[in-house]
Amino acid sequence: MRNEQKRYFIQDGKKYDVFNLPKNFVVKGNIDISDMDLTELPDLSTVVVKGIFDCSRNFLTSLKGAPKEVDVFACNFNKLTSLEYGPKKARIYNCFCNSLKTLKGAPEAVVEFVCSYNQLKDLEGGPKEAKIYDCSKNNLISLYGAPKTQNIAFYSSGNDFVKNALAYRFEQLKQFLSRKTIQKEK
Repeated sequence: MRNEQKRYFIQDGKKYDVFNLPKNFVVKGNIDISDMDLTELPDLSTVVVKGIFDCSRNFLTSLKGAPKEVDVFACNFNKLTSLEYGPKKARIYNCFCNSLKTLKGAPEAVVEFVCSYNQLKDLEGGPKEAKIYDCSKNNLISLYGAPKTQNIAFYSSGNDFVKNALAYRFEQLKQFLSRKTIQKEK
């Protein structure tokens, strides 16, 4: 495992192992387990991180084990397809450059949410409240699920809504026709 030293931190004069924290532990600072070649997170599901929790640049396909609450959450550059098991509370939530197909599991309210460079078709399951929301460079065909917050900085550039919608409809038609062909063969 790369960056082995990252698994330890000092709090109140005591050394802790991120991969063996007590249940309901409150981390007063940051946890940085980025760039560790992880395929899964340690079980921190009862842990609160008062600072930054960074699990970016790994090989994660799930957020199972993520802390229940953080100030800043970063899970960028992984292989995530959903945000299930992610923190339920976060002030800033960054999940850009993954393979997200859904935002299910995202917190209800955040200050900043960045889900750019994914494979999203809509924003269903994403935060309902945000001051900054960046969903640029996805495959959006609609803004369904976008926050209803007033005075929001909303970024959606790089989404060719018409082209994406046509491609999506074409794929649905191909699937429908292939099912009809299979049914006729039976």
